[in-house]
Amino acid sequence: MEEEKQSRMEAVLDKDKTNKANYTCSNFHFQTPVNIFFGKDAVSHLPEQIPVGSDVLLVYGGASAKFNGAYEALTAIMDSSGIRWHELPGCIGPYYRYVEEGISLCHEHNISCVIGVGGCSCMDIAKMIAFGAKHDDIWEYLTFDKPVTGHEERLIIGCVPTYPSGGSEADASAEIDDTETGRHGSLYGFFADFSLLNPEFTFTLDKVQSAYAGIVTFIQASVPFLGGSFPLTDSFGLSIMNSVRNSIAAVQKNPHDYDARAAQMWASAMTTSKLLYCGKQLSWCFSLYNDVEVIRLCMPLHYRQAFTVLFPEWLRAIAKYHQTDVERYLTAVFPELAGEKDLIQVGCDRLRTYFKSIGLPVCYSEYGDTPDESRLREAAEKLASDSAFTVDELVDIYKSCMSQA
Repeated sequence: MEEEKQSRMEAVLDKDKTNKANYTCSNFHFQTPVNIFFGKDAVSHLPEQIPVGSDVLLVYGGASAKFNGAYEALTAIMDSSGIRWHELPGCIGPYYRYVEEGISLCHEHNISCVIGVGGCSCMDIAKMIAFGAKHDDIWEYLTFDKPVTGHEERLIIGCVPTYPSGGSEADASAEIDDTETGRHGSLYGFFADFSLLNPEFTFTLDKVQSAYAGIVTFIQASVPFLGGSFPLTDSFGLSIMNSVRNSIAAVQKNPHDYDARAAQMWASAMTTSKLLYCGKQLSWCFSLYNDVEVIRLCMPLHYRQAFTVLFPEWLRAIAKYHQTDVERYLTAVFPELAGEKDLIQVGCDRLRTYFKSIGLPVCYSEYGDTPDESRLREAAEKLASDSAFTVDELVDIYKSCMSQA
C-alpha cells in the first residue's frame, strides 16, 4: 500500500520541525484482518481456516520447528483432518531462492494455503510464496514498479510463530533478499489470513534467544512511542514495553513460564498490528528500519543483532532533531531519570547497560571484524535517501556502535 511504502521506505526528516513537540492526534486508518487464535489449543483451529480438500505447504527452517513441538502439532491436526500437506524445510534466512522453490511446489501440488512456521523469515517467505504463486512478475511488485493494492490474487496465508519478535504474524509486510543478484524486495499490503499463536512453542528458546526476541519487540514498541504524543496510544505502547521487560526477566529464571512467554508472544503481534501507530506521526521514526540496513550491508548480521546494537546510539543521534520526543520516551521507560540534567546521554547509556545485563552484545565488534569508515560510507550512501540522517551522520552513528567505550 502506498501509505505503508511512504512510512517505511521514505522516512525523510522534515528539519523545519526540528525539536518541536506536536501533541495533535493524527488521522489514521486501522485495519487488522488477521484471524488470530491464541493459546495452547491454537493449532486445533487450523482445519476451519482452509477450504475442504485443500493442499497445504508448510514452510519452516531447521530442526527447531520439530524440537519445539510446532511441526508435530500441525502435521497431526492435518493428518487427523484429512488435509494433504507438503513441506519446504531448511529456510534459514529471508532468501529468494526459498521463495522460488516454494512457488514451484505450489504449482506442482496445486497448493491452496502456505503456512510459515518459525520466525519472521519463514513467515515472510510464506507470504512471498503465496503471492508469487499467482504472479510471475513478482519482482515488479517487490521493487515498487507495480503498486500493491492489497487486493491482488494470492494463496491463503497462515503463520505460526515460534520465535516471536518481528511480528510478521500480525503485519502486512514481508522482506526478502536475492543473494544471487543482491536485490532486496519488500511486499507491503498483505496480512496473513490466520495466525496460530501457542506460547508453548517458545519454551525451547534459550536465554539469549528469548532476550533478543523480547528486545526486538521492545524496540518496535518504542518506535511509534517516539512519534509525537497521543496519550491513549502511548499508554498502550508503554504497557507493552514494561510487560516485555518483565517477561524477559521471568523467562530467564524459568523458560517454561507460560504467562511470561504469552506476554512476549502477544506483545510481538501487537507491536506490528498498527495499534501502536494510531494517532501518531511516524515518518521520521521509521528511519530506524532503513538505517539498520547500513551495517547489514557490511557485516553478516541477523536483523536482531543489527537492531539491538544500533538503537541506543540511533536514539542518541535523533535527539538532535527530536529532543522533546526522545526525552519523553526516556523518562517514560526510566521514570527514575526524571529531572536528570543530561537525560539524553544518561538515558541512552542506561538502555545499553540494560541490553548488556540480559546477555546481549552492545557493540558490533562483539560479532566479529567490523567495517572501516570507507565501507560504512559506501553503505550509507546507498540508504541515505530514505534516512532521517545525512551520510556523514549515519557514518558517525555507526562508528559509535563499533566498540564499547
